[in-house]
Amino acid sequence: MASPPPLEEISSPSEEPKLIGSKSAGWLPSIRPLSGVTALRLQQTKFLSVPHGSFSPASTQTPLATTLEDWTFSDGWGTSSRAFQQVSAMNDSHVGLRKSKSDGALHGLSPKASCENARAGSTIFALGKQKRSGATSSGKTEFVDQAKLVKDFDKLTSALGEVKNLFEGFDPRRSPKKKMTLGDLLAGAHGQKDDSGQGDDGDAEEALREAKERLAERLQAYKFARRIEPEMPSLGPLPPSGLSPRKAPLQTLVVRNTSQEAIRVWLPHNRKERICMFAEDRDHRRRVYQSQRIRMMEESASILQEDLERKEEQAKNAVETRKLQAKLRTESRDFPAAKWFALIWAAGFLRQIQQDQKQRKVPVLERVSYLKENQDSLLVKRSKLTSPQLKEALRMETVVQSPAVSRLFTSYVASVKMRRKISMAKVNARKVYQAMRSWQVAGRVIFALKNVAFQARKLQRFWRACSVRLHDQRDKISQRWERLERQELTQEFSKWERPPAAGRRGSTASLSMEDKISLEMVPKAERTTFLEHELRARRYFLLPAIANWEKECQQWHENYSRRLESKRAYQAMGQEFEESADNAFSFPPSRPMHLPPAHPVGEATRGAICSIGCPGRRGDEEILDMWRRCRQDPLSWKPVPRTGVKEFATKKEKRVALAEDSPKFTSLDALLDNDKDQFFGDAPDAEARAFGVDAALMPGGEPPAEDEALPVSLPC
Repeated sequence: MASPPPLEEISSPSEEPKLIGSKSAGWLPSIRPLSGVTALRLQQTKFLSVPHGSFSPASTQTPLATTLEDWTFSDGWGTSSRAFQQVSAMNDSHVGLRKSKSDGALHGLSPKASCENARAGSTIFALGKQKRSGATSSGKTEFVDQAKLVKDFDKLTSALGEVKNLFEGFDPRRSPKKKMTLGDLLAGAHGQKDDSGQGDDGDAEEALREAKERLAERLQAYKFARRIEPEMPSLGPLPPSGLSPRKAPLQTLVVRNTSQEAIRVWLPHNRKERICMFAEDRDHRRRVYQSQRIRMMEESASILQEDLERKEEQAKNAVETRKLQAKLRTESRDFPAAKWFALIWAAGFLRQIQQDQKQRKVPVLERVSYLKENQDSLLVKRSKLTSPQLKEALRMETVVQSPAVSRLFTSYVASVKMRRKISMAKVNARKVYQAMRSWQVAGRVIFALKNVAFQARKLQRFWRACSVRLHDQRDKISQRWERLERQELTQEFSKWERPPAAGRRGSTASLSMEDKISLEMVPKAERTTFLEHELRARRYFLLPAIANWEKECQQWHENYSRRLESKRAYQAMGQEFEESADNAFSFPPSRPMHLPPAHPVGEATRGAICSIGCPGRRGDEEILDMWRRCRQDPLSWKPVPRTGVKEFATKKEKRVALAEDSPKFTSLDALLDNDKDQFFGDAPDAEARAFGVDAALMPGGEPPAEDEALPVSLPC
């Protein structure tokens, strides 16, 4: 097979890449991965070229059989976004690589993997570059961007450090406020946020390139989705509206613009003349506006000067008028009315203070009654200082005289007295308690009885709170029992139900399926009783498992505390804590339950399908087993062993063994009662046959069978 022709290289990023020597190479999709971690960007695939020549149909080599040596990579790989923009702005005369239908959709799964895409492109370009010779000697630039590569390594190192810190600082007993995914850390989300405020040109170009790449990915996903969706129907005419039809534009302007005069205006020499005219007109208007502005400024300055002079004259007149008025007030000989009013107010205030002092010396009840009788003539009543107090006193006097308030006050006093008595009784009881504890016998007995009563009340309170929860659990299991029982009975009756024969006469009356199920179902009273005893037995047999669970929890807490201490010690010494099999993290043990496992909540609320490994299926089997046992025997629940049964059985076995080992003697009383002697009892069959005696030959005995020989010989 002939070797493929040499590959054409792209001399500079400004040249557009194209497929060489193959007109049918448009089927090749742009090289993209299925995940966003090592994906190739759209601009990177444009720098990929294919070998010269066309593939022969008769050849056994397929187009996909070309190796990496048959491909060339231009120097545009790994460059900045400016090079990609230059390439994307070129003409479309050459045949480029065609995109796949699923290209944009699959690549859009990881929009945060720009750094990984650049590294993937660098790796592929380096693989292709190794096969080419003389690339460095020809004056071409190297592909790897050192600054960008260092930045990528820094981001990856910081991401790995954050992942390590998260795993080392993980504590299952507290939940983090914000969860950070592994994809965010590997994509360099923190690094992008920290570098976003630096303002470097390289970062700006990188951000612009990433934005354009994300836009291209979204467009590819949109194209992929549009190809999957059916074609949109053609748009129909809009419904007629109540608006008047749009008027056609005036043809006068159209005719004028198409005339020879309007067209000649735009000739070069005419256009220059018009421009010169416009410039002269603009200069003239500028000069006119400047002269108008200067004139307006002069007029406003003159007006402002006149206003200032007028206001200065007004201020001088106002000052002279005020000086004249002050001089006239000082020279007035009229009586001072203000002093008279001040004297009257001072005298009234002193009298009011005198009355207030007298009233304060009087008892409260007498003061209230006196104020109530003379409230119109007293000055104290009109005072702002004492009027609120007097009003409150009068209101309280009215309230106290009310019968309802008196009853309420009496009950309040009684409650206060009762609280006082209770507190005194507690003090006395404490003294009696201390005295009785010093008694040697009677005090201990009385306190033991009191403790029994207290423990009984404590147990009763616990059972009242616990019985509500147990009844709720029993009712839920009963509802599941009833639902599963109906399903089982429906399946059982459906197997034996036969359709009526055609053309056969007779009565067609029969019970419905619901009536049959109701007759065969376990009564509610029996179901409730069975569940109560069965759940009680399950709780009893679960006690050893709960004890083991408590021990495992205690051991887990000790191991976890020991692990934390070791980790803190390593951190204090500045060493790295290494995970091993001895100090590896483990989740706490799960608590055992006596109830049958239930289905997840999502099956009932969201309509989820019950999976094969669902714990609810195991719970359904346990409930069906209870139903089958209860259907056979309503009293077939698991019995709870009584306390001390094993010890009693052990003692009984010991007594029986001792009785068997000891020699047997028959007392004289037993012989007299049985009326039998020790040596003249019933003889066994073997001993009777030895003396020629058989029960079959005795009167009333059963004769032997025909094929059976006589055990003894008959007498002659």
